[in-house]
Amino acid sequence: MAQSQTVDELLQQVREQLDEFNTDTVDDAQILNALNRGHRKASNVTSRRLDEALLTTTDTTTNSTDLDTYDMPKDIFARKIQSMQVVNGEFVWKIEKIDQAHAEPYLSNARVQRPYYYYVVGSQIRLVPTPKDGLTIRWWYLKKPDRLVESQGRITTIGSTSVIVDSAGSDLSSENTSLNNYVSFIDFVTGKVKGSAQITGTVTNETINFKATPDRTSVLNKTVSGTLPTDLAVDDHVCVVSGTCISQLPESYVDFVIQFAVLELKRRFGEPTQEEILALNEQEKELKKSWAGRERKTRIRKSSSKWGPNVAGTIRRFLG
Repeated sequence: MAQSQTVDELLQQVREQLDEFNTDTVDDAQILNALNRGHRKASNVTSRRLDEALLTTTDTTTNSTDLDTYDMPKDIFARKIQSMQVVNGEFVWKIEKIDQAHAEPYLSNARVQRPYYYYVVGSQIRLVPTPKDGLTIRWWYLKKPDRLVESQGRITTIGSTSVIVDSAGSDLSSENTSLNNYVSFIDFVTGKVKGSAQITGTVTNETINFKATPDRTSVLNKTVSGTLPTDLAVDDHVCVVSGTCISQLPESYVDFVIQFAVLELKRRFGEPTQEEILALNEQEKELKKSWAGRERKTRIRKSSSKWGPNVAGTIRRFLG
């Protein structure tokens, strides 16, 4: 697959459209903030029109501490749960969503093997009736895309505990108390975070070394490991742990995000924006055209209406 555009390339494209090359007028941080606002806008559009682009899953095991109340995943987007299931061996049952007011008849001190319903309370869900310990609850939800940050280097060589990059970024830190002492490894096509690690020592000759035993095992909801990801590949990127240097949205959204940033920045500096608004509207129309060629979703049921009561009655009358 071809390499996707990095955040650094997006920054350059915004500058070109602004016809501005003086970093004293608009700095990278301002452009990056505008790109992230555009990224959030694109994520909102995606969640309404192409929710499978953000769809992911995770499992929770019921326990006697939490009983019936469980926190939503920390990376959930806009608290959008698509569905919930109980997984028991080969069997999977859907847990239906209901309003809190309708849950009262199902509240009980008894704990069951299969909760039938859930309702949302703030950033938590509550299962009813209360489930027994050890059940697997599967969440299907929309994942919040990671914040866009600049690349700190494209990987050219992979060692056992180190990588060599084409050009190490200045944001990397050797101070173990700094968040920038922790980095993520980014898939060069999808923007997926393959893993995270902690830097040890200083970066020399574009070589970044990593601790075999990190000081922290989790940073900003990223799992920090003492080993490099098994699927790490040449051309993947290194960036600070707070985000990703390649957008996790479909590539067709890139032009929309760039145009959104250009409009935001021109408005901020009091420049005419009418043409930019028209261009942004055109980009949004192009996005809608890109959805048109996708396979339609079909609602299905396990039971068929062809074998409903009317057919059964007809057969009985025929045999009688």
